[in-house]
Amino acid sequence: MRIGVVALARAGIFLSMLFSVAATAGEEEEIVTSCHFSNAEWGVGMIDLCIKENQALRASLLAYPQPYQRFLNRCRTKSELGWDKVKICVDKDIEADTALKQYPAEKAERITYCESEFGGRGPVVVKACVDGEANEASEKQK
Repeated sequence: MRIGVVALARAGIFLSMLFSVAATAGEEEEIVTSCHFSNAEWGVGMIDLCIKENQALRASLLAYPQPYQRFLNRCRTKSELGWDKVKICVDKDIEADTALKQYPAEKAERITYCESEFGGRGPVVVKACVDGEANEASEKQK
C-alpha cells in the first residue's frame, strides 16, 4: 500500500512538472507571436524588445512566492495582452488580499459573503464588494 501511495505522489509531481513545462513553452510561443503581431510595423528591434520585456516580466512573476502563484494562475488569462497586464493583475490581487487580511473582525461575515459570491474573480473584486457595503452605509447616513 505504501509503495502505491509513493508512486502516486511521484506521478502527481511528474504530471505537474510536465504541465508547467508545457505551459511555459506555450507562453513562450504566445509571447513571440503577440509581439510579432503588435509590433510588426515597427520592425525587428521593437519585436525583440517586446519579447525580452515580456519574458522578463513572466520570469519575475514566476519567481513570486508560492502563496501568490494562485493569483498568477488566475491572471494568466490576460497574457495575450502582454505580461505587463498579468503583472498588474497579480500585484492588484496581492494588494487587495493583504488589505482584506487586515480588515477588522466585524467585517468577517461580509468578507465571507463576498468571497462566496465573487471569490473566483479575485481578491480585487472581493475587496470591492466588502468596501461597497461601507460605501452604501455612508451614503445612507448622508
